[in-house]
Amino acid sequence: MKQAFVWVLRVERVVEMGDGARTDRLVRRLRGIDHPKRGLIASVDVLAWSVALLLATILRYEFDIGPIDLVGLTLMMVASALLNLALGRIGGQYASRWRVGSIDEAVGLSMLVVQVTAGLLVATVLFGRPIPIGAVLMAGAFALLGMCVARVGWRLMAESVDTSESSRRMIVFGAGEAAAQVIAAILTDPSSNFRPVALLDDDRRMSRRSIRGIKVEGTRESLLQVAQRRRANVLLIAVPGAGSGTIRELSALGVAAGLEVLVLPPASELYGTLGVSDIRSVTEQDLLGRHPVETDLHLIAGYLTGRTVLVTGAGGSIGLELCTQLDQLKPARLVMVDRDESALHAAQLSLTGQAMLEAEELVVADIRDRDRMLQIMEQWKPDVVFHTAALKHLPLLEMHPEEGVKTNVEGTLNVLEAAAQNGVARFVNISTDKAADPTSVLGYTKRIAERLTAFYGRHQEGTYLSVRFGNVLGSRGSVLTAFRQQIKVGGQITVTHEDVTRYFMTVEEAVQLVIQAGAIGSDGEALVLDMGSPIRISDVARQMIKAADPSLEIVYTGLRPGEKLHEVLLGEDEPDVRPAHPLISHAPVPPLDPLEIALLRAGSMSDLDVMVDLCANRARRWSSDLWRGVEAPVVADAAEMDEVPVRIRLARPDLGDAELEAIREVFDSGVLTDGPCTAEFERGFAERHHVEYAVAVASGTVALQATFRGLGIGPGDEVIVPSLTFISSATAVNHVGATVVWADVDRETMNIDPADVEAKATRRTKAVLAVHYGGQPADMDELAAVCERHGLMLLEGAAGAHGSSYRGRPVGGIGRAGIFSFAPTKNMTTGEGGMVTTNDGELARRLLLLRNHGQVAPYRHETIGYNWRMTEMQAAIGTVQLGKLDGILDRKRANAAWMTERLSSVPGITPPVVRPDRDHTYTLYTIKAERGRERFLLCLLQQGIEAKIYFPPAHRQEAYRHLGEKLPVTERLAARIFSIPMHPHLTPEELEDIAAAIESAARGIARPRPERRIAPR
Repeated sequence: MKQAFVWVLRVERVVEMGDGARTDRLVRRLRGIDHPKRGLIASVDVLAWSVALLLATILRYEFDIGPIDLVGLTLMMVASALLNLALGRIGGQYASRWRVGSIDEAVGLSMLVVQVTAGLLVATVLFGRPIPIGAVLMAGAFALLGMCVARVGWRLMAESVDTSESSRRMIVFGAGEAAAQVIAAILTDPSSNFRPVALLDDDRRMSRRSIRGIKVEGTRESLLQVAQRRRANVLLIAVPGAGSGTIRELSALGVAAGLEVLVLPPASELYGTLGVSDIRSVTEQDLLGRHPVETDLHLIAGYLTGRTVLVTGAGGSIGLELCTQLDQLKPARLVMVDRDESALHAAQLSLTGQAMLEAEELVVADIRDRDRMLQIMEQWKPDVVFHTAALKHLPLLEMHPEEGVKTNVEGTLNVLEAAAQNGVARFVNISTDKAADPTSVLGYTKRIAERLTAFYGRHQEGTYLSVRFGNVLGSRGSVLTAFRQQIKVGGQITVTHEDVTRYFMTVEEAVQLVIQAGAIGSDGEALVLDMGSPIRISDVARQMIKAADPSLEIVYTGLRPGEKLHEVLLGEDEPDVRPAHPLISHAPVPPLDPLEIALLRAGSMSDLDVMVDLCANRARRWSSDLWRGVEAPVVADAAEMDEVPVRIRLARPDLGDAELEAIREVFDSGVLTDGPCTAEFERGFAERHHVEYAVAVASGTVALQATFRGLGIGPGDEVIVPSLTFISSATAVNHVGATVVWADVDRETMNIDPADVEAKATRRTKAVLAVHYGGQPADMDELAAVCERHGLMLLEGAAGAHGSSYRGRPVGGIGRAGIFSFAPTKNMTTGEGGMVTTNDGELARRLLLLRNHGQVAPYRHETIGYNWRMTEMQAAIGTVQLGKLDGILDRKRANAAWMTERLSSVPGITPPVVRPDRDHTYTLYTIKAERGRERFLLCLLQQGIEAKIYFPPAHRQEAYRHLGEKLPVTERLAARIFSIPMHPHLTPEELEDIAAAIESAARGIARPRPERRIAPR
C-alpha cells in the first residue's frame, strides 16, 4: 500500500516540479483527445471505472464496508483513470477513429477494458492487494457495461429526430436492407432535414419490424391513414429493384395523399452503402421503364471481347448507347457506321472525350448503298454486326412508304448480304414491337427485315437474329421528348387517344437486351423483352403536367393512319417461349427469301401491297421458304402468278412422235405392267452403262430405298451422304431405319469430298452415296480407296448422269450400284421412274423381289416387298429416250460450251467447272455468283427466263436442322449458286438472251421496272 502511495506522489511531483519535456510527454499520453465529444466520452469512461471499482468492491465484501481500504480503493480508482486514458490514447480510442456506438468501437472498447483490467491486476498484486483481485475482475465487466450503455445512450441522443418545423416528415415504403441503410444515413447526417416517422411494407412478415425505433405500420393500402396520423409530407420508395408498375402505383397513392414522392435509384446504379444523396425525385424513366435485365457479363464478353464489332446507325440514340456499352466490353475494334457525320462527331465525343474525327473506325456510309456496305464489310471483316440503322417515325413513313422500303428493307438486305459474304459470326437486327401483327408501313418494313434476317440465319454460317422491343425512353422523337418540349413551350400537350397504350423501356435496358441477344439467341428468332404492362400515354402526360405546370391541358388529336390503339410484343401466332431468360421470349420468325420480294415487285403490285402480302405470310406453292424444307421453284407458272410470262424454261424434255407411238403400241398390246417393254428397257440400259444388270422401278427415290434394302442396310447402320443434293438422297436412308451422316463437298465440282468422307467414317458406317452433282461424276477412284480402307460399299447417286463417264468408265457400273431417275427434268425421262444398275447378281435378284411384293411365284412371298414396278408405258418411253440420249447430250454439251465461253469473262461469275477426266451431262448448268445472286435471278426473271436454286442444303431443311450439322463449303456454295436453262431445245437467240441477262446483272444494270406510285391505303 505504501509503495502505491509513493508511486502516485512521484507522478504528482513530476507535474509540480515543472519538468517541461517530461510533463508534455505525460500530458500527451494522458490527453490525445481530438474532439470535445471524445473528451466527454473519456470522462464518462473514467467515471465508469470508478463506479465499477466501488460497486465491485462492495459486492465482493457482501455490502460490508468495514473491511474496505478506502485509501487503497481511491488509489485504484486513480490508477484505473490513468491507465484508461493512457491506453485509450495509445490505441486511438478517443481520436474519432470509430463512430460512437458502432460495432467497431465496441470491439476496440473491449480490448481497452481487458488491457486496463490486466494493468489493475498487476498493480493489485504489486502493491499488496488494496482491493480483492475478484473485485478487479468484476469491475472490468461492470466498467465495460457502463461504457457501452453510455455510448448507446449517446448515439440514441445524437440520432434523435429533429422536431423543428423545418423537418420533412417521411414515410418509408420498404422495410428491407435499403430502408435500414437510408434511415441510418438520414439519422446520422447533420445536413439532412428528413425525419422518418413510419415504415410501410407489403410483406406481412415485416409487420412487427422496427428500424431505429421506427415501426412498420401497414402496407401500401394504409398510406393515406398513416400519412394523416403521422402528419407526413414525404413518401420515400426505398426499394431499388422496384418495377415501373410499383413506382407508378405508389406515386399515384402518394400524390393522392398529398405527399412528395421520392425514390432510390435502381440497384444497377447503386455503388456501396446508401446515403442521403441517393434520394431523388421520381423521373419518367422510373415511371415507365425500369425493367431490370440480368445480363451474363461473362457470356457477353466471350463473343465481344477482343473481336471486331460493327454498328450501323451508330449515331442514333440506340446506336450510341450500344457503342457505349460495347466499348466497356473491350472489343478489338468498334466500327461505327452512320450516314450522319454530325452524329458520328457526337458519338466520338461521348465515347472518347475527343472529336477530332480522325479515327478510321468512324465510317460515313448509307446502308442503302449496297456496294458501299460490301466495301465496308470486306475492309473490316467484323465478327459481330449490330444493325440499328432504320427509319422509325410512323406518320412520316405512312406518307412516304417508298423511303421506308429503301431503308428498312433494301438497306437491311444490303447489310445482311454484305455480312454473309464476309463471314460475320453474329448478326443482331434491331426491330420493334410494331413488327408484331403489323398495321403500318413501319411495322410492315420491320417485319420484312425480321424475316430476311431469319432467311440468312437458315442459309449462312453464324447466327442471325432480331431483337424486338417497344418505345425507348430518351430516344430522339420519343413521346417523352415531345411532351417535355410541349411543356417547355406551354399551352397544351397533345395525345392521340385517351386510351392509347404503349410499352416503354430505358435505352440502357434496351441495349442490355440487344447485347445479351447476341449471346443467347438462335438463328431466325426474334427476342422480345417482357416489358411488363403497357402504359396509358394520357396518364404519363398527366403526371408530367402535375410535376411541371398543372395549368397545362391535354388535347386528344385522334389515332394517325397505321397507328394501333394498343401495341403487342408478340404476334397472334407467336408462342411465348422463354428457354434462356425469364424476361426474354424467343419467337420463331418464318424466313423470307429476298428473291420473293423481287418477284412480287416485278409484277403489278405496289411496293406497299408487296409488304402487306409478305407480312401476311401466306403460303404459296412457289414460295422459296427453304426453312420449311420445301424445294420450290423460284418462278411460278405465269397462269398462277399472272406476272412475267416464262418464255425460256429451265428444263424441257425431248419428247416427240416416237414416244407417242411407243405408248400406243403398249396400249394396243393390253400388257400394261411387268411385260416385254420393261425387260427390253432394262437390257438396253444395262448395255449402255456397261453393267450386267439393270432393274427398273417406279421412281428414283424407290431405286434408292430398294438398293439400301437389297444391300441389307438398316437400323444401326450409317450412310454418308452429301447435303448438296435433293432431300430424297437422305430420306431414303431414314426410310430403311439407317442414320444419315452428312459430308461436305468439293468447292469446284460440288461433289462429295473424299477427305470429309474419310473423316466421317465410323465402325457403324455401311455405305457412301456419291451423288454425281448436276451430271458430273464424283471423284470415284478416291472414294473407292476410302471405302476399301474402311470396308464400305460405294453407291452412285446418278439421277442426272445418264450417259456420263468417269475416266473412260460409264457411271452406274463403278460402284456397287448406280441409282438413276427419269423425272421430267432429267436428260432422259419416262415421266417418272428409276433404275438400279449393278454387277452384283444377288443384289439384282433381291431388287426384283422387292419391287414385286417379295414374290417368287404366284402368291408365294420370300420377303416383305412393295409394288415398286415400272409400268410398260414408262418402259416403252424409256427405250425410245435411251436411243435419243447421245443426240440430247451432244446438243446440251454444245450449248454448255458456248455459254461457258461467253460467261468466262463476266466478273463475279464462275461457270460450271468440268474436270478433264470425266464427262458432264449438264442436267444442271449451275453458276456460282460471288455476290448478288438475287440480282442475277431477278434480271433473268425480268427477261422471262426461268432459273432455280439447286439445291438448298438438305441438312438445313427443317427435317434435319435439329441435328445442328455444320458443312462450311456446302453452306457457302448454297448461298451463291443458281441454275440456268440448258436443255437441248435452246436456240442461239435464247442462249444469247440468257447470257445478256447475266451480263446485265453483273454490271448492275437490270432492266428498270415501270414507275409505279404507291396505291393509297
